[in-house]
Amino acid sequence: MRTPSRFAPVVRAWHGLRDRGPDRETVVQAAKMAVAALIAWIVAEHIHAPQSFIAPYAAVFVIATTVYRSLVSLFQQLTAVTMGVLLAYPVATTVPSPVFQLFLAVFVGMLVGTWWRLGDSGIWVGAVALLMITSGTADDPGYLFFRVVESLVGVSIGAAVNVFVFPPLSVRGTRRLTARAAENLTGLLRGVAAGLRDPDTADVARWRRDRRELVDSLRRAEDTAAHERESVRFNPRWRLSEHRTEPEPGSRQAELDVLAAVSNQTLPIVETLDLLFRSGRPGVPDDFAADFADLLDEIADLLDDYPDTVPGPEDTATVSSRLAGIRATRLHPGSGTDPVAPGSLLSAAERMLHRLGRPDETDPYVSLTPRACLEARDTRYDSRSRRALRRAATGS
Repeated sequence: MRTPSRFAPVVRAWHGLRDRGPDRETVVQAAKMAVAALIAWIVAEHIHAPQSFIAPYAAVFVIATTVYRSLVSLFQQLTAVTMGVLLAYPVATTVPSPVFQLFLAVFVGMLVGTWWRLGDSGIWVGAVALLMITSGTADDPGYLFFRVVESLVGVSIGAAVNVFVFPPLSVRGTRRLTARAAENLTGLLRGVAAGLRDPDTADVARWRRDRRELVDSLRRAEDTAAHERESVRFNPRWRLSEHRTEPEPGSRQAELDVLAAVSNQTLPIVETLDLLFRSGRPGVPDDFAADFADLLDEIADLLDDYPDTVPGPEDTATVSSRLAGIRATRLHPGSGTDPVAPGSLLSAAERMLHRLGRPDETDPYVSLTPRACLEARDTRYDSRSRRALRRAATGS
């Protein structure tokens, strides 16, 4: 029996509560917002606040996806409201014209709100001053005092609810997303290898799409890793619950860095092969193409169970020896092969193996972040490299 559409949100909420995961977290956070708003409104009514809606609004505003962000939002929101009130009062009492009061309050408030420590709450400096001026209460110290008290009540209740009632915690996504990125990388490497063995099946456009998907998956993993590190800060649930059996957030950052460094080298491989296939591949002999395809497959094999199994020096030694053999037999001075294009391909594979064999080694590009690393590598592969490869591909 199909559920009527008007009950669909209720059904989704029910399933969200039953199933562990993002949906359940969303339902719990929504319930916490409702509870915090109700408590804040009751307290504001009890203290006879002139505008009791301010407290529940502030309570909802500070409930965020992490405990740390809630605490930061508490101080930012309270500071912004206080600054807005302190701005509205002198403007209202010293500037005679309401028009100029409004202009000056908003103008100065928005400038002050750009202070980086206020974050997204900075806009409320000017907004609060605007509300006080337009409501005609900006020159009433008692009303302004209650405005700050209402905000204090709201943000305090909202932050307390988020910290102590099922505080949001996310510690399991990085490994899953890193594994997905590794699958994308191995799929790309094997796809390129298949195209080298059978040029009729080569699809450079597909390789480019696969590489974009790889970069996107690495960026998602990096964003998730950053969120997980923030998720455990000041979080009592992490310190007291069974989640302590999970690895410390950030412990998988090294695995993500290695994968990003290896993935970076797919750019020169795809770009080089793009030029070669467009020119009929005269720059790479068939025997070299077959050997390099085998090499890519072996590198992909090393990453099949990543990050559960991280290859080390002993795992990459055999593949590195094969690479050295290809370089010695296919690119020696008497081979008659132009070394530019094959050398570019082998150098990229060599850098992959070097990084896989030394997972603890610092890479000057990866020391930034996987996101910045990928962007740096893309920039590094400049027009000079393209021109050299184009000359090799066309034989000119």
